[in-house]
Amino acid sequence: MILGAAITLACCLFDPRSTVHKVAAGNSLGSGVAVASANGQTLILTAQHVVQDGGPYTVAGKAARIIATDKTWDLAALVVDDSMPTARLSNRLPKIGDILTVCGYGSNNYSENTGEIVAFFSPGGNNPNDWIAINAKARSGDSGGPLFYSDGTICAVLFGSDQTGAHGSHCLRIRKFLSEIKGYDKLLKALDREYIIYGRTIQIPIGYLPLSCE
Repeated sequence: MILGAAITLACCLFDPRSTVHKVAAGNSLGSGVAVASANGQTLILTAQHVVQDGGPYTVAGKAARIIATDKTWDLAALVVDDSMPTARLSNRLPKIGDILTVCGYGSNNYSENTGEIVAFFSPGGNNPNDWIAINAKARSGDSGGPLFYSDGTICAVLFGSDQTGAHGSHCLRIRKFLSEIKGYDKLLKALDREYIIYGRTIQIPIGYLPLSCE
């Protein structure tokens, strides 16, 4: 399955490559995805372990700053003081068999690999099974990149892989993570009010209400 073709049919020429970026943190390299843009700022999701060793931080070569991290779920949010194309973070609970495509800049080169969700699992303790496993390959450096549904919305953010496939924190867990960020209300509201395709802002209906993650 070719991701670009699937998304072209579903989302009117939406190209995920415009929202997936290289993330640099000091000497560490990973990937990230832009999910909201407002007032000249863009919100980037990546994996916490990509940025854990300190900065300086850049996204696509642009200076960035960390505004939140979650070590348990391996999530991080950064802000870039620039407007960038964004992909929409899904509000749909994923299920076994959903087809996803992993996108990232592992080995410093962009690539896509498609597979299906085969399992849900947990970081341990009393945490819920909000991690997903898909039977698609991921490389070192792809961490922090998105796992797209075929409609171009983001199902999860990649944090790792093993011989069986790739792993990520799913969208409802990400929404809970983002809901706890303070001081960026206008930017966070852009998650569900608009998203940007090739510079064109697409408004979400006023009655739209995202699902919550308990």
